Amino acid sequence: MLPKIEYPKTEVALVSTGKKVYIRPMTIRDEKILLLAGETGDRRDILNAVVQILEACVEGNATIRELPSYDVEWLFMKLRAQSVSNVVKMQFTPEDGDKSYPFQIDLDKVEMTKPKKSAKDTLDVQDGVTIKLRHAPIKALLAEDEDPIISSIMHSIESITSGDDVTKASDIKDEELREWVNSLSAGNLEKITEYVNEVPTLVHEEVIDLDDGTKETVRLASIFDFFSL
Repeated sequence: MLPKIEYPKTEVALVSTGKKVYIRPMTIRDEKILLLAGETGDRRDILNAVVQILEACVEGNATIRELPSYDVEWLFMKLRAQSVSNVVKMQFTPEDGDKSYPFQIDLDKVEMTKPKKSAKDTLDVQDGVTIKLRHAPIKALLAEDEDPIISSIMHSIESITSGDDVTKASDIKDEELREWVNSLSAGNLEKITEYVNEVPTLVHEEVIDLDDGTKETVRLASIFDFFSL
């Protein structure tokens, strides 16, 4: 009988809640899922693969598809560092040049940048009617929808309060909620968009010394930038 392979587990805190989960390294099977998705070049396919891998590698009280995108990116970065290496080797090619400049990033030094101000998560729609907002879960990005803006807003609504009645968005039929969201004013849309856009972000900047003596700043702001997925 072949020996059972035991994997070390690393504790990671979710950015959104601070709750702790545990990750184990990716296996060859997991890596193949990511490579196959990368061959399509479609970002939805790649995100689906990332979510599928995290569902296999993360243990703890967290449903991956219900996590906001920044939690998913944070977990995947930590998983990549544990599974392969904390060092990512990259290349930078200036827009007006042919030469590529190699550089590397230490993932252990990359931090999640939080917004300087926090938008209100409770919005008064009209007298007696308010909505409680949340950062949309990653499943909102994975869903195919003819109107992604409305879909994003729908997934960002946690509950709707009218007088003393509080209704969870999850208890409302999609078509009914979609019709209701479409009836909101343009001013409401602006405030919701402000909340939706003010989320923690993976950001890292690297200064590259070019041969002509000038410097170029490379800004990485998503897992697609960090891992060239």
